[in-house]
Amino acid sequence: MKKDRVSSDGFFRIKFVGHYEPNSGRQLWLIAVFLKNNDITSKLFGSNQVPINFHIDNWVLESKNLDYVYVPVEGSAKLYNRTSGKIIDLPYKGISTALFLGNYFTGNQLVEVYTDEVVITNLIDSNNKKIAVDDSAYEKWCRPNSHKGIVVRESITAKIRKFAQFLVNR
Repeated sequence: MKKDRVSSDGFFRIKFVGHYEPNSGRQLWLIAVFLKNNDITSKLFGSNQVPINFHIDNWVLESKNLDYVYVPVEGSAKLYNRTSGKIIDLPYKGISTALFLGNYFTGNQLVEVYTDEVVITNLIDSNNKKIAVDDSAYEKWCRPNSHKGIVVRESITAKIRKFAQFLVNR
């Protein structure tokens, strides 16, 4: 089982309670969410267990100022505003568990990086901008050895940040 993810101040905790494969090859983690040791999973998500993306090596849980917590719920990730207690539904992403590379916070933005697009969410007004990724750009930036038949999911946080910046600036 995965080790719990806890905010740096210990206020917000994601507990891994299981995993499952709903269909051929699509694996998901099941989580429960706690605030100050109170289970708020049902209150926030309408269910006692929430499926999140399986490949979460590059998942950044919280913004630097601790105002926001990102939860990579499969299909539609969630952003929890700790100040208001509101959940922000991020844009729907089909089979996100297979496409999710990672996320990070920068300034007043959340950046979600998938193999086929980057989604930038403004933390102030919740507006989103999607930037399509063409296969050659993804291969160049995130899988430089894939042409050799080597496909390894590794910690690529620095690469996905550079990749997202490349896409934003092109």
